[in-house]
Amino acid sequence: MAARRDPEVIARMEALFDLYETVEQMQVQRLRREFPGADEPEIRARLLDWLHTRNPIGWMEAPSYPGEGKA
Repeated sequence: MAARRDPEVIARMEALFDLYETVEQMQVQRLRREFPGADEPEIRARLLDWLHTRNPIGWMEAPSYPGEGKA
């Protein structure tokens, strides 16, 4: 199977990864403010815990396809 080289798909994936990195950096900053005495390994551990245990608000409430749930 040939690899997809669609420039639009590549641009969207790059934007997705950039956004992820930004969110991760913001979370690290928040953790540093919340735990000012924490060293880097503890901040990293807290970041990983946050990544593995968080449930975004409404993540199970979204319709599975467009129009589902409308009366």
